[in-house]
Amino acid sequence: MIDHGRTRYRPTKALRDLVNARDQRCCGPACNRPAATCEFDHTIPFRDPEGKTAYDSTGPACKFHNDIKEHGWTVTQPTPGRFLWTSPTGRTYDVTPNDEYPPPPF
Repeated sequence: MIDHGRTRYRPTKALRDLVNARDQRCCGPACNRPAATCEFDHTIPFRDPEGKTAYDSTGPACKFHNDIKEHGWTVTQPTPGRFLWTSPTGRTYDVTPNDEYPPPPF
C-alpha cells in the first residue's frame, strides 16, 4: 500500500496510477466517467487533521462529485475502493466503481 500520510497533498504518479487502476471510474454514485479523466480526491479532506494522501483514503472523482462534498454530501471509504456516499437528506449510496474487479482486501 502506498501511504504518504500528511507529507504531501499531491499524489505521486505511482499512487495516482494505482488508485485509477483500482477504481477505473469516478467514485460517485451512478457516474461512469473514466478515472483517468477525474480529479484525485481525498475521501477525508486533506485540511482535516485525519486527512492523508494514501491508497485507502483517496479515489477518482469527477469535478461534479468532488464539488458536491462542499454542499452537504459526505463520503467515507470503509475499505479501499468502496465508497459510501450520504446525501444532505440522509440517503446513502454504496459505490464500488470497479465492481467487475473489486479491490482485494488488505
